[in-house]
Order: sequence, then C-alpha cells, then structure tokens
Amino acid sequence: MRTLIFSLALFLFISPAMAQNVADPAMVAIQNRDYATAIELTTRILASPATTDREKLLRYFQRGFANFMSGHSAEAVTDLTVVIDGIGQVYPPSDVQTPAYKYRGLAYGMLKKSDEAVSDLKTVIQRQPDNADAFNELAEAFYSANRTDEAIAAFNEAIKLKPDLVSAYAERGENYLNKSEFDLAIADFTEAIRLKPDFAMAYDDRGVALTMKGRYEEALKDHEKSVALDPRDIHYLNRGFAHLKLKQWQLAIDDLSKAISLTQDPERRAAIQTPLEEARQGLAGQKSP
Repeated sequence: MRTLIFSLALFLFISPAMAQNVADPAMVAIQNRDYATAIELTTRILASPATTDREKLLRYFQRGFANFMSGHSAEAVTDLTVVIDGIGQVYPPSDVQTPAYKYRGLAYGMLKKSDEAVSDLKTVIQRQPDNADAFNELAEAFYSANRTDEAIAAFNEAIKLKPDLVSAYAERGENYLNKSEFDLAIADFTEAIRLKPDFAMAYDDRGVALTMKGRYEEALKDHEKSVALDPRDIHYLNRGFAHLKLKQWQLAIDDLSKAISLTQDPERRAAIQTPLEEARQGLAGQKSP
C-alpha cells in the first residue's frame, strides 16, 4: 500500500472554515504526521458534551484518517462508518462522504475485506469518474482479491487519466506477470522504470519476467540493479535464481544464502533451501573430476 500524504483539501469536504483554521491542534498533528496525538486529541473532543454533532463528524473523520495512517484499520473503519452513516443528518451527501468512502475502502483493503473495499472504492469513482488515483486504488483492491482481469481494466482507466502514474504501470505489470503475459509485463515494468529510474521493485519484477522468457543475462542485469537500489531479501533471492539459471553456482549460493539471512519469513526461508541445494550440487559437480 503507498504512503498517503494528508491534505488540507480533505477538510474542505467537511468544514471549509475549520480547514482554514491552521491552529486547530488535531489538524496540526495530522499535518505533522503525529497521528497518535491526533487520535488522543480527537478522542478527547468527541468525549466532550460541548462538541456539536457537526463538529463530531469532522473529529470522527480526523480520527478515522489518523487511525488509518497509524495502521489501525479496524478502528478507521469504525470511525469512517460513523461519518458515512451520519452525513444525512447535518451535511449534503456530496460534501464529506467521498473521502470517507475512500479511506474506509483502503482500510477494508488492509483488513483483507476485498468485497467491502471494492464497493467503497467504486462509490468514490461514481462520484469522481476522472479520479485516476481512485481507479488505481480500485485496481489494487481487485488485485488483492485475485480478480486479475478487473484489476487490469481499472489500471487501464487510471493510466488513461494519468499517463505518468508510475504505480499503475508497475502493478498492472504484476497482474500481467501473474497471467504469464510476459511481454506485456516487461513493457509495463520498462515504462515504470522510465518514469522512475530508481524503482527497485520494477527492476526486480522485470527481471522475473525476463527469466520466465529465458532471457537470463538481461534478467541478471535487472536483478543487479534492484539489489544495488534496495538490498532486501526478495531481490537477493531473485538474483540468486538468475545466477542459478546461468549455472553460476557460487554466485547463486552467495545470493540465496544472503536471502535466507535477511528474510523474516520462515516459509520463505524453508523454500529457498531447495534452489540453494541445487546450486550446491551444481558447484560440487563442477568441481568433481
């Protein structure tokens, strides 16, 4: 999931006057990404009997957003549902529901509730049909639900609306990769790299697609780049596979061993043992007379 940057513009959906009140402590905390303080302040305000129903919706939205950004997805869903359900009492529906649906949809996605995420993000698109980011987020929700064709269609719309949306190319490429449409995947990863030359994961994914095409030397170059940009376990693992395909046994052993040392996932660590043993056997065969 991408890092989301809070914008004062979101509050214009709720209270234009308060959106301009830069001295509001909860808003300042959110702007400073101090989400724990924002949650504490809004909780205190919501508990006050002096808080009006109108202000409560703003505070629930603030707290829901802060909860989402803090990784408290269930709490975010609860707060944003209060906002969505309470709109009709004090606001016209178009004023605040759209950002509330957006962040609730994203929170549902984090909770692996794909159907709910898709429903909320479709609502955002119905209200904002020219919102490229909303199509991109809907595509991610489809992708998480293994609805690959629908994800690709949504990424297509995002790219039509915003041709320089790097993440849409990269993630559409991942969907093509999953469908074994390797040439389309390579084209998308290449465009993502053109737009963002330091995009380590795009190099890694393109390397995987090139490996699947049997283009091992090209794949290795991409994996060299991904490791240089971001030396994480998956990048060492995939470079190790490229070395393995090229029968560069010792280099494969080095990379696969490094991947094992870096990964925190016991299942991945166990899975790497198989290609690692293949590399060791290959090296032993190379050394034997």
